[in-house]
Amino acid sequence: MKKLFHQTFPKMHVLKKALIFPLLLLLMISVSCRSNDEETPPDNQALIGIWQPYKYNQKATLTTGPYDKTTDLTICQQKSRVIFDQNDAGTTKLYGEDNGTCTLQNEATFTYTYDASSKTLNIKNSDGTTQSGTIKQLSESDLVYELVGTLEIEGEQNVKVTTTIYGRRTKD
Repeated sequence: MKKLFHQTFPKMHVLKKALIFPLLLLLMISVSCRSNDEETPPDNQALIGIWQPYKYNQKATLTTGPYDKTTDLTICQQKSRVIFDQNDAGTTKLYGEDNGTCTLQNEATFTYTYDASSKTLNIKNSDGTTQSGTIKQLSESDLVYELVGTLEIEGEQNVKVTTTIYGRRTKD
């Protein structure tokens, strides 16, 4: 069969060699252009998913001195979820203890914008309130979000407090 092929197409091996270079060149061009043609994913792509808060830290300066307190959430509180969807909307489900029983205490919706270059996350809650913070860390598994606001801390009113919330990605 091989002999029949070479008798029928005697110059095919020359043609093969002549086609190899142009085909390789065409392949290289198509591969190098492909990455430029792909769409850039939206800024919020890494944020989309279900997040489980597990601790938070609050820092402030009180009249009595510096305040720096880290709180690990209870097993019940860690059932809370913050869900960011692809349509710049989301849901929070907050759990807490009620007379010794872990219950869903609040469920709310929100809309959000995330600017990846400035790492600013703006949230507008369904009740109209807003918050703006900075994402300090965002990876496939971890989210660290920092807010600055005024709160009452240890009896002092209108204290400027930096609250850092730590979350991990979860499937449920």
